[in-house]
Amino acid sequence: MLKQQKIFFDFLRFCIGSAKEIPGSLKEVDWKELYAIAKKQCLVGVLSDGIKKLPAEHVRIKKELLQ
Repeated sequence: MLKQQKIFFDFLRFCIGSAKEIPGSLKEVDWKELYAIAKKQCLVGVLSDGIKKLPAEHVRIKKELLQ
C-alpha cells in the first residue's frame, strides 16, 4: 500500500470515529492527494467532517484545502 493511501485510511478512521486520536501520519500528508483519493472513492463529505474535527493548530491544513 502506498504511503498516502495508508495516511488516507488512518484519517478516514479518525473521520468516522473509529480512531479517537488524530493520526500522527497527518504530519506527512499530501492534502491534495488525500482529496483526490477521497473524490475517487466518493468520500469527500466524510473527509470534510473529519477536517472540521481537527483542533485549531491544524488551521493551516484547513486553509490549504480551501485553495
